[in-house]
Amino acid sequence: MNKTQIIYKALLEDLKSTRNALDNQISRADKCSNGLLLIYSVTINKRNREFSIPIDHVYSKNIFPEWKGAKVSNIRIPEYGNADQVYLCFEQADPRQNDIFEIIVEDLRKNLEALTDVGETLPTVLRIIKKWNDFFKRGIEPVLSELAAQGLYGELLFLKELVDEFGTKSVYYWESENKTHDFYIKSNAVEVKTSSTQTPYRAHINSAHQLDNTGIKGKLYLRYYALRTSKNGGQTLPEIIKGLRSILSGEEIAYHYFNEKLVKIGYLDESEDYYVTHYTKVVEYSFEIKDGFPRIRVQDIPPEIFDVQYELAVGQCLNFAIKLDELMKGVSK
Repeated sequence: MNKTQIIYKALLEDLKSTRNALDNQISRADKCSNGLLLIYSVTINKRNREFSIPIDHVYSKNIFPEWKGAKVSNIRIPEYGNADQVYLCFEQADPRQNDIFEIIVEDLRKNLEALTDVGETLPTVLRIIKKWNDFFKRGIEPVLSELAAQGLYGELLFLKELVDEFGTKSVYYWESENKTHDFYIKSNAVEVKTSSTQTPYRAHINSAHQLDNTGIKGKLYLRYYALRTSKNGGQTLPEIIKGLRSILSGEEIAYHYFNEKLVKIGYLDESEDYYVTHYTKVVEYSFEIKDGFPRIRVQDIPPEIFDVQYELAVGQCLNFAIKLDELMKGVSK
């Protein structure tokens, strides 16, 4: 739990027992090491969160990029000492978006805490709000769904296997956006699937293209992981990411490429506290996708049918299973 979450949780707990609060809200101040006094508040009636940052004078709201789910205003908070001090207040507008508000506030807090020159407060705030505004314009939420997080974990499991086999250059084989398959290695492709259900194991195939090797000059492989999920034990998504970053840290370009891929997928470090699921690998399989493998290809679909998705019974495909080292040898050719 990060500092912002801790403070708002404490305020909500205080609301259970408080009877008198100024301006229908309860607040708590937190002083940064550089002297900035940040004010966290929660309204009594709606339980909406607010976050106030000291600035040098009143600014027009028009200079601030639109922040999804928040209102911006200039206020004074005389009960915290200086009656003339102006604060830039971000007020949560959508009570359903507590997590989003707290994630952005934590991003603001960490960057403001790191300032050595408090004169850079406003430019820092503008930069961070613009970053989030651009992020929301792409239609991505700041926390991946449970299914998307599990899928990303599976891709990173395979990336780790590639790095162990071929070194840090393997990060460039990872395709995370607008590509049919997850990895392209030389003339070959690999699709990665995970499931967290008990046997019989199944792999969800999102489209007819995923197991279709048409257009692939080399071979197409399927790498499958059955995972057990829990609230403790195993490994979390942020933990496998930190492990890969440690491996890539000596290669600046590869390290940067990896982080860019994560952001394009929708994984943000600011949200890492929300990824609490632990994964344990139960079983793994590798398959070479070739003639006879049970699948639906694009050429098999009549023109009247669109958007084919299906469940593949993994246990019924074991005649096509190969060892991981065979897959590695295959993709290296």
